[in-house]
Amino acid sequence: NVLGEIEDDAHVEVLFVNVNKNNVYTNCELYLNGNKSSGKIDVCYICTEDFKYDYNLTSAMLGKESNALINGKGILLDNSKKIFRGAIDFKKGCLNANGNETEEVIVLSKNVVNQSLPLLLCNEKNVKGSHGFTANSINKDKVFYLLSRGFTEKQAKGLILQGKFLNILSKIRDKEIINKFMDILMEAI
Repeated sequence: NVLGEIEDDAHVEVLFVNVNKNNVYTNCELYLNGNKSSGKIDVCYICTEDFKYDYNLTSAMLGKESNALINGKGILLDNSKKIFRGAIDFKKGCLNANGNETEEVIVLSKNVVNQSLPLLLCNEKNVKGSHGFTANSINKDKVFYLLSRGFTEKQAKGLILQGKFLNILSKIRDKEIINKFMDILMEAI
């Protein structure tokens, strides 16, 4: 559970990396109170077996020219369940604020349950907000191309999936955490 209040000209970044072999509930609320404040929430996950991941992420924008970003990337396998609630809330007074929410899910089993619930709330004029969600499997053409270059199917899928997470994981200074995430990713496929 994370709660943050961001004042004038301040920037906060929150990164959640979940590969737990148990159920996960994550709540994060950022209040962009200050003018030209910004907040970014990144979520990176691999949900396996019969586990459930539940994310509730909110960026409430009060300051003028504030910026909010919610970004999720994950993999669902086996019989896992995931719900991703993201809300960008433009409050009265946040003139010229920007908010963006995205989530990309890679589904690797027909038995998973995925719920993605992006939400934009607006109580102010002259703001820009967007949200988007995609759910895909691994691109077969990309796998075929890598197979033709000598990679095994597991290596090909691993390279494709690793590429999807590198942008978020590159923010982690501890290389051991990145390596552990990649190891779990390779085990999962």
